[in-house]
Amino acid sequence: MKKIMTMIAAVALSVSAMAATNTAGFLIGVEAPGNVYIYDEMIFAENEAYSPEFENLKDADKLDNGSANISFYGYVDSRKCGTIATNNLDGTLLTLETVGETDYDISFYNVTGSNTYYLIDLVSNESVQIAEGNTLELRGVAANSTLADRFMISKLPVVAVTSVTTNDYGWASFSYNQDLVPVNATAQTLYKGAINGEYLDLDDVDYVPNGQGVLVKGEANTTYYFAAGSGNDVFDGNDLKATATYNTSMKNVYVLKGNAFLEYVGTNALALNKAYIQLPAASPNNAPARISMRFNGTQDVENVQGDNVQCTKVIENGQIYILHNGKKYNVQGQIVK
Repeated sequence: MKKIMTMIAAVALSVSAMAATNTAGFLIGVEAPGNVYIYDEMIFAENEAYSPEFENLKDADKLDNGSANISFYGYVDSRKCGTIATNNLDGTLLTLETVGETDYDISFYNVTGSNTYYLIDLVSNESVQIAEGNTLELRGVAANSTLADRFMISKLPVVAVTSVTTNDYGWASFSYNQDLVPVNATAQTLYKGAINGEYLDLDDVDYVPNGQGVLVKGEANTTYYFAAGSGNDVFDGNDLKATATYNTSMKNVYVLKGNAFLEYVGTNALALNKAYIQLPAASPNNAPARISMRFNGTQDVENVQGDNVQCTKVIENGQIYILHNGKKYNVQGQIVK
């Protein structure tokens, strides 16, 4: 009966959105395996028509069996809610009050809408996509306890620590105060860089180390997310420095502008979590106007072959392109589709 009433409630919830289309909607049920009497659920709806940000439609009370049943809810201000309607479900925290059982299944039903969401267990770091019939198994939890804010609804399968947005050329400089890995390892390419005259020679790397600067290359004006994690690449010889090490008295400092590095002129601190280059002391006549980027120094070679070569320069229809890691770049460093 409870599931039937839930379906009716979900229909009523969609009607209350003034006939606007929900971008996401689903039900999350929690039950102890093999015990039909241990069960609770929540209804979620995401719709830009909801105002204020949350509408409280139902209190999250325990079932009629009282203390024999679990309680599953999310907080809206200080109120426990079993149904949450919002214009953005991303980041919603959920709490589970357990009973004598120590094992539970968290499952998803009545999933609608085009937005993809995940449920993350913030203790185990396990996640599962919110899709019809999927289940997150919760095993060995303490009986008769409150797992406060234990679970989070997220648009990402992991908890993102931070993000960076590329410029019009698809480049961004980046640094952070802990080791990070991309949430989607194939969506962008990370590079360390070594100064070679007026060039910054780039080598791709698999993570962002604490206190090191990197370059991020992807689609133009696109945000890329990073989570806690480490990689295997070595950063010896990396001339990209974290902006946390910059002070306003430093000279010969270059920052990313478009698809090259230009000398920084100003007295303000550099932006947090970016990267910069500092050249050795030089006379003003010897300082380069710009530092261009190149992949492993191969732009000066017309055609490069061999199993150990990571870049190839080709000419197609009179245009020069660089092939690197399965991607094609023009001489400005932009990805060519």
